[in-house]
Amino acid sequence: MEKPRNTKCDESRAEARRQQILDAAGQCFREHGFHSASMQLIARTAGMSVGHIYHYFENKEAIIAAIVAADEAISRTRFEGFRREPEVFRAMIDQADKGLDRCLDIDRSALLMEIVAESGRNPRIAEIVHATDRGLRQQLEDLMDRVHGERHPGEAVDPRQRAAQVALISVVFDGLRMRSIRQPDLDRDAVLELLRPLLQRILEG
Repeated sequence: MEKPRNTKCDESRAEARRQQILDAAGQCFREHGFHSASMQLIARTAGMSVGHIYHYFENKEAIIAAIVAADEAISRTRFEGFRREPEVFRAMIDQADKGLDRCLDIDRSALLMEIVAESGRNPRIAEIVHATDRGLRQQLEDLMDRVHGERHPGEAVDPRQRAAQVALISVVFDGLRMRSIRQPDLDRDAVLELLRPLLQRILEG
């Protein structure tokens, strides 16, 4: 008699395989660039066959989409955490260290920079990057509305100012990501000491 399949175990194994591929692909993209990181190289780095990779991902663009989606999920979780706080304004400032630490993760930053660079050459990657950015900006705008309600109760939100606040916050953290690559010995504590009042000024509008 055939034993019943353990669906949860199969799903867990498949997810582990997917993550193994994504980790290997991320390493290859960082070290060799998108174009030079062939599926053969990714397979060799992951310790599996090319055919096995194609079982999970149609092509390199699909791998990029999964990497971007995973990073987006982390940001969404952070934003959801802010929304659950009794005071969004204070939470965003107090937890600035978590955002800074993500930016100072050189491997992660280098991989994201490689993906952004490729989006300037590859329309399919550009669609993925732009769609993700739009979604995260919308979530950040929603947080700005919450902050505005806390700091200026009863006042209408100025859409132009809100968009400018979102843009400035994005510029700050995108810049820190790039700086971490150029200056790996950046003084994290000194940056954080200035980052919090800067964020406060931006959030207060």
